[in-house]
Order: sequence, then structure tokens, then C-alpha cells
Amino acid sequence: MKQTYTIGVDFGTQSARAVLCRVSDGAVLSESECPYAHGVMSDRLPCGTPLPPDYALQHPQDFLDALHATVHGVLAKADINRADIIGMGMDFTCSTPLPVDKAGTPLCFDPRFERNPHAYIKLWKHHAAQWEAARLTELMREASGNMDLTVEVKPLVNDSVPVMLVEDEQTRRFNDMGRIYGHSEFTMPAKYSVVLNSRSRTIEKLAAREKDERSVLLARQLYDLAELSRQPLEAEQMTEFIRRSMEIVDIAAQM
Repeated sequence: MKQTYTIGVDFGTQSARAVLCRVSDGAVLSESECPYAHGVMSDRLPCGTPLPPDYALQHPQDFLDALHATVHGVLAKADINRADIIGMGMDFTCSTPLPVDKAGTPLCFDPRFERNPHAYIKLWKHHAAQWEAARLTELMREASGNMDLTVEVKPLVNDSVPVMLVEDEQTRRFNDMGRIYGHSEFTMPAKYSVVLNSRSRTIEKLAAREKDERSVLLARQLYDLAELSRQPLEAEQMTEFIRRSMEIVDIAAQM
């Protein structure tokens, strides 16, 4: 029986690894590994541009070089007819975004963007946005008066909606079952989390702003807007919401 083969390439954190396997029984016939020339870039870019704390970037040229080296490596170690290779698979570490242009070329290959950290691959351990998430969490907890409030930052479909209140699914189902079976006395207090839309320009500007009176004012307004989308505000809350709305209008009129 004629044998056929496949090649698998795994792009990891510091290197790429390839295996050549026989299809009939999955036997690994050869292996090859190639370290990345730039490794994980956490201090500076190849051009010398320093990186802020918690950056973890990779260079797409390393992936191309490693692909070439590992595939040729497994082929050189195995005595097979290359025409019998029927497939190839590749995988990457979880969450490995790479910005490209319309032609599919990595942006960092363009001299205009080689000094821009966001033109490179972001590795799974890239946590540069953590300080922004922490700042937003602190603001929303203060705005709500609940220091245990769960705050999530993620993209929503509608970028014009800056914030939403989302009910805890487990609590909602428990209460629904109680109502269905006539045991409403056993319902649990509703629990909500705040979801901030990372696609919203308002949230983007709030995250980049140092905490001050206006950022706290905006956070409180956003939280009340989210509450309003769920249910009417209490009389005292509504009075404060209207007063705060007029203050924001005054600020906008002076800009």
C-alpha cells in the first residue's frame, strides 16, 4: 500500500516545532524545532523603540523563518517521496492576533508602522491593557457604590452602546424556576455585572483619562444609564441623574 504523510507545525511562545507523520498509523517519522530570533519582545522593538510595562510581542518574520526551517528540517530527516505529502496543519498559542493590511501583509513590515507596537503580534501573555481595565473597574465600582461589582470590558455588537447591565445567569434561572413552580419566596436577590463596550469611544476615552472629578461624574452617569435600560430609577436616583445630566450639558457647552 502506498504510504502518505502529513506535516504539523506548532508555533509556540519561544519557538516553532514541526513533525512529519505517516497517515496510516500516525507514526512520527521526524521532528524539527526552530527558536525565534526575536523571542518575546517585552523591552523594546527591533528598531529600538522601548515598550511600556506588561507588553509581550512577537515578530511575524520569526514565524516565516521558523516555518521554512522546521519544514525543511523534518523533510531532511525523513526518507520519503515529498509528492506523497497530502496535507499540512498549523496551530498557534491561544489568542495570537496579527494586524495586516488589505493584502495580508503584517503592518510591522511597513516602514511607516515598524515603530508602532500595535503593528506586531500580541502574545497570550500581553497584559498592557490591564491598568486600563483596573481603572475602569475602580470607577464603575465607585459609581455604583458596590465595591464587589463585577466589571467586564469586551466588544459589543453596537458600538454606540457604552455600557450594559447583565443579570447573573445562574441567579436568573434559579428565580425563574421558583416562579414557574410557585415558590417565589425562595428567590435569590438579583445579581448584575457591568459590561463596558471596548468598541465605544466613550469607554476608550474614559479608560485613558486619569481619575478626576469628571471621570467619576461620567462613570456615575454611565452606570445610571445602564440602570435605566433595565428598570426605572428610584425617585432620589432620578433626581440626581437629572442634576448630573445638566452638569454634563454645561460642561459640553463650554467645550
